[in-house]
Parts: sequence; C-alpha cells; structure tokens
Amino acid sequence: MTDTHRLHKHILGAMAASALGDAMGAATEQWTTAEILAKHGGMLRSLITPPIDTFSWGNIAGEITDDTSQMFAMAQLIAERGPLDREAWTAALVDWSQRSPQRRMMGPSSKPILEAIA
Repeated sequence: MTDTHRLHKHILGAMAASALGDAMGAATEQWTTAEILAKHGGMLRSLITPPIDTFSWGNIAGEITDDTSQMFAMAQLIAERGPLDREAWTAALVDWSQRSPQRRMMGPSSKPILEAIA
C-alpha cells in the first residue's frame, strides 16, 4: 500500500467516524448527561431519530448534521484547491449556508454570522 493510499484510507476513516458520532449525538444534543441517562437508561449506543427538543429535529435516524456537512464541504474545497485561505473558506461556507440540506440545523451563533457575511 502506498503512503498516499494509506493516508487516503485514514482520512476517509476519520471522516466516517466523525459522521457516525455526529449522527448519533444529534439525538441528544443540548441534553445533559443526566437527561440522557434518565431517558435512555444509559449512554446512547444506537442511531435514533432526534426528538423535537434538539437542533436536529426533523432528521431521520443516522442523518448527519450541519457540523459534518461543513466538514465535507471543507474537505471538498481542500481536495479541489489545496490549502485553504480565509476568503475561499468563507465563500464556501456562505455557499453551504445557502444550499446545503443541513443548513436548517445551523446553530444560534453560526446562522446570524453567515447571514451577515452573505
């Protein structure tokens, strides 16, 4: 296996693991550990549909959130252009905020900032 192929596999694995953790955590975001334990009888260990009191309400079980969607947008930009600069990433992030299906989950700080930049 070449070093490039090995690096590619590691990057893909890291992105996949991040996406899985993001999708799993979406169902309990904004909850305290005590609330998670009380509702689920322990830490969440499966993909479930996010309830109404989370930013990800409306997602299906296992769907990624805005965080992973932004990570994918950044990875695509790096793959296409190489090293990032502030202007390229800002433009890509504004584009993401206007086109991504996950834009509806933007957090309370991201949304107004990206709207103001746009």
